[in-house]
Amino acid sequence: MKLKEGLDFINGIEELSAMPNIALDVMGMLNDPGATVKQISEKIMLDQAMVSYILKSCNSPFYGVNKEINSITIGIRLMGYSALKSILMSYFMRNLFNLSGKNRIKELLWKHSIAVAVFSRNLASLFRMDSEETYVAGLLHDIGKMVLYLDDSEKYEKIIESVEAGKNDFITAERRLLELSHVDTGYFLAEKWKLSQLLKDVILYHHDLHLFLGSDQVIGIVAFADQLTHVFLEKRFDNLDYFLKRFNLAEKDVDKLVDTSLKSIENFFSIL
Repeated sequence: MKLKEGLDFINGIEELSAMPNIALDVMGMLNDPGATVKQISEKIMLDQAMVSYILKSCNSPFYGVNKEINSITIGIRLMGYSALKSILMSYFMRNLFNLSGKNRIKELLWKHSIAVAVFSRNLASLFRMDSEETYVAGLLHDIGKMVLYLDDSEKYEKIIESVEAGKNDFITAERRLLELSHVDTGYFLAEKWKLSQLLKDVILYHHDLHLFLGSDQVIGIVAFADQLTHVFLEKRFDNLDYFLKRFNLAEKDVDKLVDTSLKSIENFFSIL
């Protein structure tokens, strides 16, 4: 499918038309050196649900803050802008997945995204990289799956059934049934949202790391986090040897990281 056709396809899904205006405004302010903490706090407080989510996140074991936070202003100062960006993106994604009521598929996709984000964050910390930027990259890596599900939930349920039965991987099943993969659609959406080139590359190459010719390690980290999620959370039998060699890690290093990450993932689920 051509790029324009892909964009038209996404434009037809109302839930994905744009990020919420307040969230977008706050993201912009966090990237503006002239914006003050007071201005950012005042903007956030226009959305009560956002305030609740941010305070709940700040006070969760996931972020490990030693004192109770009851103020957005104090939260921003203690957490920092990078952490707030990742919380805001989680808030937006949480609303997009809209987990109210029983919906096994949305919950499955959401939990996978969160798990990959947490593994990505912890791997980045291990390699002394920007952990919050990598967290957001992990959170968004599979956004195309949600696009395809929102467009045709019945067909996408069949795709997931095929993958869970071990008959196909996601990309093969998607292209057979829909002629588009979550990688294609995720990239189209990233173009529409004007996301950074790094985030677009993560979406595009996290299944085909060997095709990426750049040097940014974030893409490899998210791909590794994706595999770790498959193996340790979803009980799939993906081989980790390639990533152990690429990142020069021993199995004992991975075991320790996995243990820490799984505890963080459970803590994060408790926020929901």
